[in-house]
Amino acid sequence: MGFRVNEFGANFVRMRFVMAGALIDPRKFNRIYKKNRSMLFLMKKIIGIIFFFGTCVNSFAVEKRSFIDSFTDSNSVTWKLSIDVPIKDAEKVLLENKIEQIKKKKFGKSTTIQIKGCPHGSWRFNAKEAESPVTSFKVFGHQLGWIIEVGDICGNTYSGSFTLIIPQEDGRVQKLALGQSKYLPKFIEETKDQIQIWKVIQNWRGGGTSGSTFEPVIMTLTKKGSKWDLKSSVVPKDQNKWPKLLYINETPSN
Repeated sequence: MGFRVNEFGANFVRMRFVMAGALIDPRKFNRIYKKNRSMLFLMKKIIGIIFFFGTCVNSFAVEKRSFIDSFTDSNSVTWKLSIDVPIKDAEKVLLENKIEQIKKKKFGKSTTIQIKGCPHGSWRFNAKEAESPVTSFKVFGHQLGWIIEVGDICGNTYSGSFTLIIPQEDGRVQKLALGQSKYLPKFIEETKDQIQIWKVIQNWRGGGTSGSTFEPVIMTLTKKGSKWDLKSSVVPKDQNKWPKLLYINETPSN
């Protein structure tokens, strides 16, 4: 354009007064536009850039709340889990679960596990009141890891998506997807190496909520060596053998 800094400022101020006059006499607008076309184009670009960066800042400024939990295993190794949960204006969430291993007060390994989902209802409101997505995973009173919940269905009805995180003796972390459930799965210890996991899903049967049913699902968690194996199991036909489960015998209403 050939403008020096002082010329640019002078022309900008001059153009503001000229444009104000053009509003009173529209016949002058054509002459002013042709004479100051380059200046107007530059102003349009500058304003566009300002709005673009303002939108970007607002999109990244999502309020978060941190949750931390830790336990010490039978080998005197401390495991620490930390999560930042996005609060408000987040249609989808990506939880980054950072697991730290501490041996004899010395830092060991650090692992980050990502879990995607939709936000739990309470995460949309006050961050101070947001519910923690973390539940301790214990077998016969001894904590072995954590259960992490995010939303799987977050519409008129809600179902959670649950993931089991179990640290290993070698410092690695095992991630097991428990899948969708209307509430926190129920763990029934059969032995220290075998656990039954009961959960309830909402089956729409190809229709809407009024035609849907709540159905129990069983999985078996078995320890093999240092790792755990997760498999589906058959639900007993005799309901007297079922544990007390939420939602069962209820009519879906939300």
